[in-house]
Amino acid sequence: MKKREIINLGKRKRWGIWISKSDIVEYLRCGYRVFLSHLTGVPIEEMKDVNKIKAIIERGITFESKVVDEGRFKEVTSEDAIEENISLDIVLHTPVLFRNHELGIQGIPDLIDVQKGKLYPIEIKTHREVTNSDRLELAFYWILLEPYRKGKQKPKGYVLLSTGEMVEVLLTEDDLFEIYCFIDEIREVKEYGTYPTLSQECKLCNLITDCQREVAERGGLSLIHGIASIREQQLKTLGITNIADFAKADSLTLHTSWCSLTTNHPGLNEIGKMQLHAASIMTRKPIFFGESSSFNFCTQNIIVLDLEYDPVSYVWLVGLCIASQENQEFHQYFAEKSDIKEEKRILSSLIDILRSKPKYHVVTYGASADIPQLKKAWNRHGFSSDLWNQLEGRHIDLYTLILRSFRLPLTFYGLKDIEDYFGFVRKGDRIDGLTALDKYYQYVRVRKKETKLALKQELLQYNKEDIKATAFIVRKFKSFIGECIVKQPI
Repeated sequence: MKKREIINLGKRKRWGIWISKSDIVEYLRCGYRVFLSHLTGVPIEEMKDVNKIKAIIERGITFESKVVDEGRFKEVTSEDAIEENISLDIVLHTPVLFRNHELGIQGIPDLIDVQKGKLYPIEIKTHREVTNSDRLELAFYWILLEPYRKGKQKPKGYVLLSTGEMVEVLLTEDDLFEIYCFIDEIREVKEYGTYPTLSQECKLCNLITDCQREVAERGGLSLIHGIASIREQQLKTLGITNIADFAKADSLTLHTSWCSLTTNHPGLNEIGKMQLHAASIMTRKPIFFGESSSFNFCTQNIIVLDLEYDPVSYVWLVGLCIASQENQEFHQYFAEKSDIKEEKRILSSLIDILRSKPKYHVVTYGASADIPQLKKAWNRHGFSSDLWNQLEGRHIDLYTLILRSFRLPLTFYGLKDIEDYFGFVRKGDRIDGLTALDKYYQYVRVRKKETKLALKQELLQYNKEDIKATAFIVRKFKSFIGECIVKQPI
């Protein structure tokens, strides 16, 4: 990596605490880690479970390098070089640390579209659609480059997606105001500290056990599904500091107060479910508030489906269990390499089974992942739209159904959390989807037969255990309703 120079922009103010784009991104994930990193000097990446995020990091680095290498952007590594190009219509690759001394912020944009001094930031991303985080990052880089910009320009930037599409993102006053607020909040957190809060990000962090214990001991609001750091701060502003206060609050009054505070507030029904969750956690008892008829499928014939895939590439493993009341029949279709032909082969095998069992419910755990990915692959190969419509018509997402019907004395509702709650015991080591993806690409690359066989067996076992766990949970739920505190449907 080339030596990074510092380009000093704007007034020379002395800032004890500089805020970077990485601080913004990490603060949105976990403000507590930002504080600990500042306090101890330990990089945030060292607090994360490297094995779980390795594939994501490597994919990001590889994709950005490919874009830069193939894009033939002009690279600049000094302030003088940028000055020389400021009047041109050119895109620059800038491995340079910019500093805005007026605001005490610093960062390294991926690319800058100079456009004769307008300096539009460009971010390179491995995902397929622009996210809210992308918008915030562009807003940060927009104000970072402000002292160096020629004239007053309409705020905007671009996101280069994994699809190759360059998406223009117009930045609003609200976007810029939000970034200014985050900068102030992060500087305050670094200086004065904060408590840990729980979110899905915790599952990728080595601090999860300690943080869960601390949050539980103080009855932290982030124990409740739907409340993370931002909503917790909002509730504290409203005078609610723990789950006991939240559980006994009048829901209508709380909703009215929340609405007056921010546009980012939950609806009245969502608040009701949050209060039921608080009650479940405090009593250590499950609460059911759904329609019992929604669980009739639990005693019927089902196909449990689980996919493994690269979000920016292909499906590489299809696993399913054909489960009747008498027996379970497992099928797995594995792509020997990550390409479109292998994907078509394994999906064709899935289609054959779906056609042979037209009246079976198809059950997944987490429709926001597998089903959209399957639909993209389905369309990629031009498979029957009528068959897809039939699949959607008999599909049941167990995760969504649980959240719509139950609150359990748990913080998280992932498959591993629910299977532990019901006592399912896995065979072999427990891994996750990101680790599985990394192991799959090891399988594709490696040449030694014994190593390939071991990796393949591990991946097949991981997939099969997910399928078995989902089938196990399905069969539990119909009778489990009788063990719950029953409330009116919400």
